[in-house]
Amino acid sequence: MTVVELREQRARAFEQAKALVEKCEKENRDFSAEENEQYVRINAEIDSLGARVQRMEAAEARERELASTSARGHALVTPGNDGASAASVADRRATPEYAAAFWDDFVRRGMSTRALQAFGSASEGGYLIPTTTLPQLIPLVREANVMRQLATVLTTSNPTEIPTVATNATAAYKAEELSFGGTDPEFGQKSLTAHKLTCLIKVSEELLQDSAFDVQEFVLAQMAEAIGAEEERAFVAGTGSGEPTGVVGSATVGVTMASATALTSDEILDLYHSLPPRFRRGPSVGWIVKDSTALKLRKLKTGGSQDYIWQPGLTAGDPDRLLGKPIYVSDNVPASTANLKAIVFGDLKKYWIADRSPIVVQRLAERYADTGQVGFKAWSRHDGLLTDALAVVVGQMHA
Repeated sequence: MTVVELREQRARAFEQAKALVEKCEKENRDFSAEENEQYVRINAEIDSLGARVQRMEAAEARERELASTSARGHALVTPGNDGASAASVADRRATPEYAAAFWDDFVRRGMSTRALQAFGSASEGGYLIPTTTLPQLIPLVREANVMRQLATVLTTSNPTEIPTVATNATAAYKAEELSFGGTDPEFGQKSLTAHKLTCLIKVSEELLQDSAFDVQEFVLAQMAEAIGAEEERAFVAGTGSGEPTGVVGSATVGVTMASATALTSDEILDLYHSLPPRFRRGPSVGWIVKDSTALKLRKLKTGGSQDYIWQPGLTAGDPDRLLGKPIYVSDNVPASTANLKAIVFGDLKKYWIADRSPIVVQRLAERYADTGQVGFKAWSRHDGLLTDALAVVVGQMHA
């Protein structure tokens, strides 16, 4: 089934759910037990189809990136040949020789070969992922991490001090020869440092010895799922203590809901307009909610009309929308229950992610020898924070 066919099937499921809600509203009653079960089942199908669409689109993107990488090609650099001795470590990690040594010699057999030692040695007994693998790994991590799809991502080599905005500057008209007017912005300063994120993958010795087993695909998939999921938790809800500072705790409370558990369309409209208009423009403006909150939002309509405030994405690459703005689901956002910040809305590019180092892999041959497994310890270093607290608002449930 193609992406277009999946999107059409998802649109039909959405219409079925819409018809159920409209029927109950027309008859001025709540769902029966059977209708509620049917509604939950249809929405689960909508979510499942949406996830399949995202996976297929991510796979197509990876294929395009890999084709682009292959088309460019890579110059071979041999150890000790300093005719091209100015080649950097990053350039050397882009060679097919290094990639083969990393996956076949190091990962599969535990051999630290000359190619690895010359081209890619890293601290703590590990080796850097080949740069030829990054076009495969990066989309996988992004797929497992909604914040990397939305935030501003940069690479740094040192702790970076960045200005954070408390209040914005204003301007004022003045007659000729009068002093300039307006107010200065109020800045704070925060440091993007480097928090170390680690994950552990275990593979049986039998699988590693099986030449038919695609060790690269398995390790990349496991690594991306683990790292992407934990990164998303930190970027959404992190405390800032030993981990990134999440967007939920940094954003401004735009609206406090009247109920501890229920949502109304008027409150969502109020939350939308609690964000200053200058931050409601542009493609990076969107919503993030927990899946259980998304289910509540799907049932809401504007005022007395029959128009839902939630609309499904119908074209390739287009997310669902809430009041015309893209909406994303992350179960790291708090639930819509008493006193929790359940809805995030704003210019999500104002959240910055700073990557300090690429992913490093260390092979643990002895640690799990008694169980016939080989461990792979992977780690990276990064930080994240919201640079402008005015650019993102949250809807908080009543206490």
